[in-house]
Amino acid sequence: MPDSNAPSRSWYTVSLVLVLAAIVVGVLSTVISINAVALQPVEFPGSVEFDVEQPGRWIVCAETTDGSVPVHPHFDIEFSSTGEEAVPLVTDSMGLTYTIGSRRGAGVGHVELPRGGRWTLSGVRPVDAVDDGVRYSYVFGPDPISAVFLPILIGGGVGVILLTIGVGIWGLVFWLRMKALQATGTEG
Repeated sequence: MPDSNAPSRSWYTVSLVLVLAAIVVGVLSTVISINAVALQPVEFPGSVEFDVEQPGRWIVCAETTDGSVPVHPHFDIEFSSTGEEAVPLVTDSMGLTYTIGSRRGAGVGHVELPRGGRWTLSGVRPVDAVDDGVRYSYVFGPDPISAVFLPILIGGGVGVILLTIGVGIWGLVFWLRMKALQATGTEG
């Protein structure tokens, strides 16, 4: 005769559901953070016009789509706005690198755009550089660090809580059922 103090086996199902929910939250937060990256392609030497919704930090990265390491010659890169002075790119001391599938990128630098509106990004060879006629692939856009970090922080926190509760419930139910089984075995 089973002990009435033993928890139901249905608690194992509850713990499994919580662990699966933690996995789903982790996957969703990762997908959301990857989709938050909105970098646009550009080739240098060359230029592109784009709209800025709000002021802030923008980055420029050299990028390849064949999985090779991005190699980029030096370009004079600047952001300019109609009627405004040009804002030159600041080279980062620690470069951002990323790999997304076969896309690999290496950060070149950043700029703080002071206002929204229509901007032009241009990259030209320095005056003393030899023109090899090759156009190099780059990407640019709003700094994705905060857009990527926030979903992972929230999703990771929720996932850890769900996982901890799920594993805790499983362990507690297992322990209580074992105690009830031992108590039943010693009574007989």
